[in-house]
Amino acid sequence: MSKPKNRLMCPDCGRQKMFFESESKANSFIKWNKDEIENGDKLRAYYCPACCGWHISHQQFHKDMEGRTDKLIENYNKEKELGKIKHGPFVNILIEELYQEIKRHNLQDRKSINQLLYKPEYSNYSSFVKQEAKVKYYTEINI
Repeated sequence: MSKPKNRLMCPDCGRQKMFFESESKANSFIKWNKDEIENGDKLRAYYCPACCGWHISHQQFHKDMEGRTDKLIENYNKEKELGKIKHGPFVNILIEELYQEIKRHNLQDRKSINQLLYKPEYSNYSSFVKQEAKVKYYTEINI
């Protein structure tokens, strides 16, 4: 079997997965490829609310199964009730991700932090996210 061309980054699990527009397309893929896939007879199609499409899995479904998105939304709602949230859950994730990146470099002055954040690999972050991450870091190291 050649490498599928219908792969995308699933925001729910944070890795690439095969994406199908419908359950019937996912089931058809399973039907025609299960012999070439390890444990192919255990494959099933499932709907992913994060991608608004269908993936396939070897894992058996159980009613208590919840994805990363479900957990994020639950945590977001708890923190929102406590008044800790200023913006949506995915913005907070980006801020935390960028904050951890700044922290990993152990920078001690604003100029170095700004130079880091203007590198091309950080261009996909909005200026708002960059600013919030910097403020969080500045507060921690008292600059």
